[in-house]
Amino acid sequence: MSGKFKTGIAITGFLAGSVIGGVTAVLTARRPGHDVRVELYAKYLVQKKRFDDLADEVRLESARIEDEYLRVRDQIEAQMNEIDREAVKAAHSEKSEQT
Repeated sequence: MSGKFKTGIAITGFLAGSVIGGVTAVLTARRPGHDVRVELYAKYLVQKKRFDDLADEVRLESARIEDEYLRVRDQIEAQMNEIDREAVKAAHSEKSEQT
């Protein structure tokens, strides 16, 4: 047997199998393709809505965390400034006591 003959048999078998598989799929389908596409699109819209809602929640929580971070940072900065002022006062009073 030549190589071309084997290749021809393989291609013929592949095509025959594809046709048989396609016909079987169409004959055994539970619903028409249009119905399946409509159902899949409806499910897509539901999942997209859920994803959009989740993204909104993440944005809101992120903004809340950022606001809390800025508040705490400002509070710590104010405390550090007060500590610096007290340290300068203490250093001046200690210096004036030594003279």
